[in-house]
Amino acid sequence: MQPLAIILMGCGVIIMALHSLNLRWLVHKREGKQIIAEIPLLAIEFAVSFLLLSPFIFFWDSIVGYFSVPIRPDQTWFWRGVTLTTFANLVIQYAGAKAKAEAHGEVSLVAPIQALTPGLITVTALFLGERLSALGWIALLLISGGVYVHARWEASAKTLYEWLLPLAFWIWFLPHRGLLSEEEKSKRRALRWSYLGAVFGAVGLLGDGLSARHGNLPLAFAIQALVMAVVYACAVPLTKSSWQVDRTCVSVKFDPRWMVALLGLLFAAHIFTVQTAFMLSPIAVIGTLKRVRILVEVPLARFVLGEKKALGRRLWVAILVAIGAIILALDDKSPAVFTYLER
Repeated sequence: MQPLAIILMGCGVIIMALHSLNLRWLVHKREGKQIIAEIPLLAIEFAVSFLLLSPFIFFWDSIVGYFSVPIRPDQTWFWRGVTLTTFANLVIQYAGAKAKAEAHGEVSLVAPIQALTPGLITVTALFLGERLSALGWIALLLISGGVYVHARWEASAKTLYEWLLPLAFWIWFLPHRGLLSEEEKSKRRALRWSYLGAVFGAVGLLGDGLSARHGNLPLAFAIQALVMAVVYACAVPLTKSSWQVDRTCVSVKFDPRWMVALLGLLFAAHIFTVQTAFMLSPIAVIGTLKRVRILVEVPLARFVLGEKKALGRRLWVAILVAIGAIILALDDKSPAVFTYLER
């Protein structure tokens, strides 16, 4: 990987980890109360991101020119990328919501499937002419495996069946049988939605790479942020209470509304770091490294949110992911950034 790509991804994983922790803090229920509900929070987040990204549209070319970031303007591929990433994110959000609803709070059942996204995007990239080296494949397996193991540990998996349950997709896509309980049927539907989300996660990463490499990056994600903000806003009831921030359920010296605004700022910041890295490294590499945020989340969750559960196990997983990230960063046999379809 190029030094600039490593720097961008290093900053990006920190920003994504902070975004994840901030989101968890805002929507966490305290004695049945939340600072703000998740749907209006996401609408505000994307609206703030749109406002922050929009000014950069007008001088993005100057920025990438100053840092000598390679870009190949192509309106056709750019708008294909924008369409892919926007549509994919809409499907991901809907599939994620359906999976959580069907899992009835058993998020640990469906969360490990998201660890498959780097593998899916790598397979997708193969068809575009991007091929990882042997070291790249080892790093991908370490990072994806670490994320998967972390999710199953969180589910307190003990038997081999419990460990491999989310991967049994050939079972979950079989037709329902009359002898299945309603709980089992619900789990099957949850996993189906989760696999759909993982597949579109790969499609979204492909769109991210295409839009970043072939046009105005802030324009691409300002459009996505605007679409997401409108969609989420339409899902919120037209009452003043639905948008209110409850400052009574936390005892902090600052106004929680600043943390709501910070969420949008962090999302915009990750666009300028992680998404810019797509211009410098293969889609499969950046898509995999995005999962490295667990390295930052584990210690921060301990010291910021006070999460002490299974800290030792989480650190071991973080170390495994770190080894994979280092291998991927040092791999100098990555393919050309622009695939044969883009040439």
